[in-house]
Amino acid sequence: MRAVSSERQRRFLVRLRGGEDAVEALEALAQRERMQAAWVRGVGALERAELEHAVVDEPCEILSLSGSISWDGDEPRPRLRAALAPLSDGSRIVGGVLTVAPSTDVELLVECFDDVPLELVEAAPKPPRIRASAPPSRALVEPPEDVYDDEDEDDDDEPAPARSAGPVSWADVAAASADVEAPEPEWRAPAPAPARGPARAAPRVEHRGPSPEKGDFVSHMQFGLCKVEKVDGRGGIIVKLASGLRKKIRLDFMDVGRPRREDGRKVFPVRAKKR
Repeated sequence: MRAVSSERQRRFLVRLRGGEDAVEALEALAQRERMQAAWVRGVGALERAELEHAVVDEPCEILSLSGSISWDGDEPRPRLRAALAPLSDGSRIVGGVLTVAPSTDVELLVECFDDVPLELVEAAPKPPRIRASAPPSRALVEPPEDVYDDEDEDDDDEPAPARSAGPVSWADVAAASADVEAPEPEWRAPAPAPARGPARAAPRVEHRGPSPEKGDFVSHMQFGLCKVEKVDGRGGIIVKLASGLRKKIRLDFMDVGRPRREDGRKVFPVRAKKR
């Protein structure tokens, strides 16, 4: 993974006048402010739009617009990707890279990174351009600029020159940050779990011996003299301390002595069993 950190940023809020081209305005702004690299986002509407692969010959609403500004030598090159909705048919969406974008009302946010120089990366060969305003069956297709020449069929393709190390580009960052897909491991059925017998219940220690009843008292080494308020029948009792708090005592973990009489009360001495 490669990452580029920027510590010097500026922001520009741009509002275009009617008829002002968004691409040309960004070129002028980058040239005037000497932007090394920038990221652009925008909203609004266009009088018309020309994209790399389509043409919209009518007013259209910008559904989304984002892109970057990089440099081709000494010239800034904005590359704006947009999704547009022609006003005559709101259900139709045209998307691509803007080349001509005269504005009706456009607002842009330009984030400039002064310490991250970027250079222009050439895109893939352009397919034929389609006029998006015409119906699909009557689309006008313009021939590509490069015409296939039979005389060049026997020429050997020359390898592309190696790219020299230089400023990093948006494409470099995106390619370096892409996750490498690891091959999926071959599926294997899980091994059957070893057979086990029925779970054995933990042995229960039953209390045997004197048992206090509700209304009796117990003399506990830690809690002192407590009144028994409830007996759950499973070796546990709820007692009320002199402070008013209530505690649960498990008699199966205690040694309960024979009761004695104190001021007309039946008192059972209890203490923890010795291991």
